[in-house]
Amino acid sequence: MGERVTAARSLAESFLDDARTADPVTLRAVVRRLEELRGRSPDDEVELLFHTAAGVVGVRTRQPYASRHLDTALRLFDPDRFGQDELYLECALLCALSAIRPHEARARFAHLVDRLDAPPARLARLLTMIGLGDAWSGDVARGQAALSRRERWRSRRAGWTSRPRRPRSWPRSRRCAATRPPRAST
Repeated sequence: MGERVTAARSLAESFLDDARTADPVTLRAVVRRLEELRGRSPDDEVELLFHTAAGVVGVRTRQPYASRHLDTALRLFDPDRFGQDELYLECALLCALSAIRPHEARARFAHLVDRLDAPPARLARLLTMIGLGDAWSGDVARGQAALSRRERWRSRRAGWTSRPRRPRSWPRSRRCAATRPPRAST
């Protein structure tokens, strides 16, 4: 792996970590640095990472070029070449969801995620993205099943023998009484 690819991977990892909470202005700096790494001789690995970051930031800032970047990144993603790499797989899933193609999440990427040997946090994110795509595209039951599968997987990885119980909500009578306006005194 070349120096440019290693540097681009590091920038893309930080982009993915920050992309959920950072504002687009902050993320533009990562896009500029990835663009500098592209250099004169294009490398598919660096190109895919650049187009992912540029497309996601473009969508968030409502730029007209965003869809071209996302399409290019999805076109560059080769399952045979990048399918076993969790970074490129997460980038491709993020592109599909950012391009408003949630129906492609399961069809194109679920079989790759199933075969992936990745850290637990990354695998949980990938399964969540596939479940989100299912629910968003209208298959709510399948999306819920994917999300519960992620929870079961997370529980097994953490060594829990049974799923932790969810906190119980207030009894219905208290909840209803708490939201009712006070009675007027007569």
